[in-house]
Amino acid sequence: MDYQGSLRTTGGGAVRANLFGPVNLVNMFGCVLSIALFTLSVVYGDGMSLIATVLLSLLSSLIGLTSRWHMQFKKRPVGARDPPGDCVIRWPNGS
Repeated sequence: MDYQGSLRTTGGGAVRANLFGPVNLVNMFGCVLSIALFTLSVVYGDGMSLIATVLLSLLSSLIGLTSRWHMQFKKRPVGARDPPGDCVIRWPNGS
């Protein structure tokens, strides 16, 4: 494995986020805040904030699970030349 900044590359050319990269650290911080909000909701006996905290935590967990992606790069052909200057990546439909 090769570690570069907040990305980790695997042997097959896939690029994934590091375990302690910025995105995962923000996710861990959000989890700690959710636990704190849940605890405060129980301590103060506030049922509506308890329901809201649980639902928002489930929603963010669902979004996190569905966005587990990795980028797979294609192998460069043998003898391929790099273009001079900057390289622009163009996606279909302009996105």
